Amino acid sequence: MSEQVRKIPLRQFCNRSAVSIMTTVINGMPHLLMIQRARREGDPWSGQMAFPGGRQSPTDRNILHTACREAEEEVGLDPTSLTTRITRLSDLVTRSHQSWKPQVVTPFLFELPHVPTLCINHEAYAELWIPSHIFNQSATAYPWPLGPFTVTLPCYYHAERPIWGLSLLMIRSLQRTHPSLFAVST
Repeated sequence: MSEQVRKIPLRQFCNRSAVSIMTTVINGMPHLLMIQRARREGDPWSGQMAFPGGRQSPTDRNILHTACREAEEEVGLDPTSLTTRITRLSDLVTRSHQSWKPQVVTPFLFELPHVPTLCINHEAYAELWIPSHIFNQSATAYPWPLGPFTVTLPCYYHAERPIWGLSLLMIRSLQRTHPSLFAVST
């Protein structure tokens, strides 16, 4: 069953961002490229796992251009240079930290024929190719401080790094739309 791509109504009046979800097969298993964000003062997502991406610039031709420009800046690769297929996934809405307007994030899936050579910049601490089948297991709990409270959110760990939040929502959407990317070879 295919999930229809959802575009947020009135997204042109929101802050916009885009991410590149790059996937390739390593040793017969699908993997997803994620980065661990660099630790930076004042960055609420400092040190977190994420897909390469970022805010739309006024000079970007469209939101796909944003995803590709941000990937090239962060990991040194414009995914369109290698991709065998590009798929737009459903928009997600999150809170913007720079504005009162909501942030609409558009993920794009890039299927690559092989593991490319990457060159991460100062925005990333590390890049990791994560075997996608780990997301077929049950999620564990991630404690997130929210003011005086702590909420427990679903999370997966890879190399002791938590994958949760918006990135996990994108992965779950990807599981519904492209289940073959999460298949285990036999």
